[in-house]
Amino acid sequence: YNSFEARRKMLEQCKTRSEGRIVPHDWQLDIAESLILGVDCELIAPTGAGKTIPFILPLFYQPDKIIIIISPLNALEEDQARRFRALGVSAQAVNGTTYTDALQKEIERGKYQILVTSPNMCLQHDRFRALLSSSDFSEKISAFIIDEAHCITQWGEKFRTEYLQLGTLRAFVSAQVPFLVTSATLTPADLVTIRKSVQMDKTNTYHLNLGNDRPNIAWRVIHMKAGKSDLESLDFLLPTEAEPTLQRAIVFFDDIQLSMEACRWFRERLPEHLRHRVGCYNSRRGPQSKRHCYDQFCDECMDIWFASEAAGIGCDIPRIKIIAQFMVPGSLSIWLQRAGRAARQQDMQGEAFLLVQPSVFQEKGKKTRQEGDDVVYVKTIEEGLRTWLEGEQCRRDIADEYFFNPPTRQRAALERWRLDTWSKRYSTAPYGVEGVMPDTVLTSFASNGRWRLVADVDAPAANWIWLERHGPEVLGLMQSVDEK
Repeated sequence: YNSFEARRKMLEQCKTRSEGRIVPHDWQLDIAESLILGVDCELIAPTGAGKTIPFILPLFYQPDKIIIIISPLNALEEDQARRFRALGVSAQAVNGTTYTDALQKEIERGKYQILVTSPNMCLQHDRFRALLSSSDFSEKISAFIIDEAHCITQWGEKFRTEYLQLGTLRAFVSAQVPFLVTSATLTPADLVTIRKSVQMDKTNTYHLNLGNDRPNIAWRVIHMKAGKSDLESLDFLLPTEAEPTLQRAIVFFDDIQLSMEACRWFRERLPEHLRHRVGCYNSRRGPQSKRHCYDQFCDECMDIWFASEAAGIGCDIPRIKIIAQFMVPGSLSIWLQRAGRAARQQDMQGEAFLLVQPSVFQEKGKKTRQEGDDVVYVKTIEEGLRTWLEGEQCRRDIADEYFFNPPTRQRAALERWRLDTWSKRYSTAPYGVEGVMPDTVLTSFASNGRWRLVADVDAPAANWIWLERHGPEVLGLMQSVDEK
């Protein structure tokens, strides 16, 4: 095995097949090479970072092999297979809708290099399970990839229990066949559950954590006046005289019926010529209807979706400006997954609005509670999400701590600059490093790579007392980090 040759071949093939649009990063090649060498992998990376590129890179070096991708939704299976085919890789979605005798024969003949399927198909569909575990076919499998691996912890206990049984797939293949689990939102506790489910040994696994922070998404929290009835809290999405068109957005709901009612309500408040540009996307729509709706949204014939979880997992839709969540979701992980649908292009700035119902902050027994008693709220929510909502520090910092995110290059550079500046110039002053640059200002600079001049700087960094003195120096530092 020649590492240099393998990486060169994967890099050149990817560039050629994508006509220069996709040039793999070193970390993508690292994951791909680990799979070629039979090493289990864990990959945590932000939405839109390119987690799916390592899925296909090994096939550019081993074109006669087969990779099995485990995906949570039929629509995502179809979307991924289509994207892989565009790069010259023979890929097929395998689910209850597509599975036929003809497809079975094509798979047996080795027509496809990638099969995108579900835990249910692998473990509970008798014919497909028998095919995967047959000696002739299984020896061609080079890797199992579990995409959107957070579904193991979010769904495995109650909703789709087969997710907790994915380790069974190990029995289908030789011990040298690696597994890759990947997601944008995995906490250390999630990783413990996933390793147990997939039978991964931490000491023999390549772990790569790029974090999940999305600097080009601004976070907003809106306090609703009521719960389900407060549809007026969505008024910020309506067109105005200054902005007569609709901004591209997805509004997430945990209740499908409520999402459809909200969609009707919203359409009625629009001018007639804009109503057709708003639609619903959820699991109640049939496959063809969902495909049509998806294509319309991708082609920008539609501007706003009122959606359920079906649109929150993996869908790679371009040029979405706004993500909104109507009432709090089940966890901070779910919220960040959904918010990550915004601004998939790095040259775009997006916004994520979490609309929070009053019951989240209303305390039970407030008048009778004794000093030292725990605060109990009317609405119980996941602790990580409550900390994110109520924390006094920057919400990005809270999320970084919760997910154990590594510091970004920009943030790390600013923290070094802040400490050095304080040590050299202000160490005798009656304040610490935050007196030089508060965390909110530091986060603002780290998250806005577009700023080039002091005049470009927006709030809260625009209110920084040292902006005129140190602003040019900080902007120059950020530009040098970006260039590197």
